[in-house]
Amino acid sequence: MSSKSSIHKKGQYIYKPLDKKQYGTVEFIMDIYYPRINNKSVKVEEDVQQAVMRATSISSETILIESRIPLVQGDFINFTLTIGANPSFWCLAKVKNVEQKNSRYHADCEFISLNMNQINLIKNYCMNKH
Repeated sequence: MSSKSSIHKKGQYIYKPLDKKQYGTVEFIMDIYYPRINNKSVKVEEDVQQAVMRATSISSETILIESRIPLVQGDFINFTLTIGANPSFWCLAKVKNVEQKNSRYHADCEFISLNMNQINLIKNYCMNKH
């Protein structure tokens, strides 16, 4: 049986995109304690008990991150991502847009290095949250 995202025709699969509203952006709260920015470790000396960054929403293509340290457009952020009870995995995201609010930086980031299993894991998480 083929998935809803493909059509079987004479032994060939023809890609048909799913409606993005099915698995759009959903709330996702996860603390990030040991990120790497532009391939450099980040250390925050004050209040080491508090996370350096926090993910606040996620989709199969993007993640919204709230950061205590300054971020600029074009930065690369590397961190471990845990979805539900699944094992965590390393991911790389590129900062597309940054806004500063109340001494925090809110960054819209685009995933770069996810494989299909990881993308499908995030899609399933988003579909189940809707």
